[in-house]
Amino acid sequence: MPVRWRHQRGLSLVEILVAVTLSLVLLGGLVQMFAGSKDAYRLQGNMNVLQDNGRFATNMIKYSIRMADHWGNAESIVPATTSAAPVVIGSGNCSSAWSLDINEALHGYEGGATPPAAVDCIAAGDYVTGSDMVVLRYAGSTAVSTDVVDNSDTIYVRGRVGSSGVLFKGSEVASIDSGLQLYEAANPDPVDVSNYPYRVELYFIRPCSVKLGTVCSSSDDSGQPIPTLTRYTLLPSVGGGADQLVQQALVEGVEQLQLQYGIDTDGDGFTNVYETAASLDVNGSYNWDSVVSVRMGLLVRTIEQDGAYTSPASYSLLAANDYTVPAAQRSYHRQLFTQIVQVRNRSRN
Repeated sequence: MPVRWRHQRGLSLVEILVAVTLSLVLLGGLVQMFAGSKDAYRLQGNMNVLQDNGRFATNMIKYSIRMADHWGNAESIVPATTSAAPVVIGSGNCSSAWSLDINEALHGYEGGATPPAAVDCIAAGDYVTGSDMVVLRYAGSTAVSTDVVDNSDTIYVRGRVGSSGVLFKGSEVASIDSGLQLYEAANPDPVDVSNYPYRVELYFIRPCSVKLGTVCSSSDDSGQPIPTLTRYTLLPSVGGGADQLVQQALVEGVEQLQLQYGIDTDGDGFTNVYETAASLDVNGSYNWDSVVSVRMGLLVRTIEQDGAYTSPASYSLLAANDYTVPAAQRSYHRQLFTQIVQVRNRSRN
């Protein structure tokens, strides 16, 4: 009887195991590829946010420095003494008088272990150790008509080109001191008189972005506090009364701010030497009115940590100002932004 060969049907166990093994290898490669792509995408997104935040923070401070000591072309400014006199609700040394000190358009404060005593309105819990502060005062860039001013609780600067100016509460424009000759009911908006909103801005670094309480704590920002560039600034009252100073969180991820001040020692409008706030405060040869430029360094970090990365242990911000990164914070990517800014309203006079 002839032998009949039968063809194998299906796969053997060995073949199935080989196929499964190859499939798992390919699947593992795909998983690694997708995971790597996701990590790269997240890292790129974090770095984009870091760079945007650094540029935005630098530009905000730069704008205020450039505007410092701008008073709408008036030669001198005095506060109103009538019912038009401006009043600010301050805190501690950041009083109404401090807020309205138009004779000091720029003043820096050296960073230390605690907030500078001169600005005790910033609580220790709201202050990043070692970071500098700077306050800037000026008239805003956009002039408004008197009918707008008269219906506002905002504090304004009203000045005549090449002459005098006054700091006053908008809703009381008609009560400006008559001796200043800056308001006439018959002609409230002469061509040589302008109204500009008054600005006072104290820049500093706060250890959190969104506060759950009155000061920053370790539970803020979902338990991962984000250092933030913050501005202590003047806001108009609601429904009348005195204006008030409030904190505005501006840019997240700003970890350190260091400042040096360019001094014009010979009156030619150009910087001759840079000083820190501490050295400028004790220098008898020149004062804050001599500052014509500001050199700043900002250290900005990513919002999210990268477990596969370890940042440098320290960064040199300006000259001898080194910042040591806490060991627990070294999984953040960081970038240093530096800028020299001209105080235009001084160097161009």
